[in-house]
Amino acid sequence: MFLSEDDERRTRRTLETIRENLTLRVYSDLPQGSLTQATLDLVDYTVSLSPENLSRDLLPLASGMLDPTTTIVSESHGVFGVRFSGTPSGMEYTALIEALLTFGQSLAATVPPISSWLAQIQHPVQAQIFVSPTCMRCPHVVAMAIQFARLQPLISVNIIQVDQFPAAGQQHQVLGVPTTWCEPGPYVFTGMPAPEYFAAYLIQASTSAAP
Repeated sequence: MFLSEDDERRTRRTLETIRENLTLRVYSDLPQGSLTQATLDLVDYTVSLSPENLSRDLLPLASGMLDPTTTIVSESHGVFGVRFSGTPSGMEYTALIEALLTFGQSLAATVPPISSWLAQIQHPVQAQIFVSPTCMRCPHVVAMAIQFARLQPLISVNIIQVDQFPAAGQQHQVLGVPTTWCEPGPYVFTGMPAPEYFAAYLIQASTSAAP
């Protein structure tokens, strides 16, 4: 069991609000590896909390992915623009649940003010967010990014467990978490910005992507 009995009960009730059939796709070329096995255990546990609308697939690693990577696919909307590189354990498990809820429910009838900012993005951009399982601020930044990706399909988000992929952290000069790279650019920030500042970085990245 990954959650306490009380947390598991609350998570079950929360997942009951999902209105889409979602598939958690785990990509790996090392299905017997310890990291992939830990990811599969976590994903299978999550599916067991809401088997009516969640399922799991295991597929070979796709180009550009870290091993393992998990994505979310909807029967009606296709692939959600958020992926989890590594096992989303600890504090980041809340981010996985947040992503399922965000993608599995209809958009709110009231459009949040940040939508007008995100509408300025005219070219694909990516937010690579480096996190760790014990980081208290990381889920807040990830939750913002997940909401942005739901509101603006041109935004993709890659949530990377830096403790599991230290080479990626070194390549991106990660000295603390959360660290976010908005690409192209890159435009880099560490910590937890206000939503409008995060959106501004993505808008700048989109401008960099313009032909």
